[in-house]
Amino acid sequence: MYRDVAYIYDDHRAYGQVSGRLRVSRLRDAYRRYKAVTLQLTRRPTDDRFHRLSLDASYTWSRLSGNWDIDFGGDSPFYNSSFIQDGPGALITDNRDGILRGDRTHVAKVFASIRPVDRLKVGTYVRYQSGGAWEARGLPSPVVSSSSYIRYLEKAGSRRMPGWLNVDLSTAYELTFGRVGLELEGRVTNLFDRQVPLAVEDRLGFPNFGKGTTFSPPRAFVLMATVRY
Repeated sequence: MYRDVAYIYDDHRAYGQVSGRLRVSRLRDAYRRYKAVTLQLTRRPTDDRFHRLSLDASYTWSRLSGNWDIDFGGDSPFYNSSFIQDGPGALITDNRDGILRGDRTHVAKVFASIRPVDRLKVGTYVRYQSGGAWEARGLPSPVVSSSSYIRYLEKAGSRRMPGWLNVDLSTAYELTFGRVGLELEGRVTNLFDRQVPLAVEDRLGFPNFGKGTTFSPPRAFVLMATVRY
């Protein structure tokens, strides 16, 4: 997979100027680029009791790079009021060219289930992903009227959060009452209760700089019942 975004329209000041009116035009040299390669292995089950294993395993290597991050606030991009190229500290040449947030270099997934007997199904879901990229941020220059920490104090994506290994387990048993079927399923999510940071405090100088602000969900047990008729 390959995606390339260029010829990006945005509001900005004239190149080389630190003040003056904003204009809307293409940003020269601004880009976002995503490339990925995926290998996948799939095994479908059969009715033979020795071949009731279902397996879907995949590995993806990817890279999200560029210098245009659309001024992400949480998960919401601000297309109509971007700070990019509005002045010093917000230029696409200010340490922004690198690995962008949202990059997960390695992602491996395994879905597997088996029916040891006719009514019983046991399954697992295992996922590993690289930690997200981030960098230290600071306030822009006074020319850019913003209280947001949008200035890249180091090259984009120069730091990484820890990788995340998640394991889920499930088991289901089906009962029949005439034409009605009742399936009971129990599922444990995040079996090893690994709560890794999915976002960190990136504002340099703050007491919790570099520490997690959002974490993966804790271990949980879910019980479900499905009626078929």
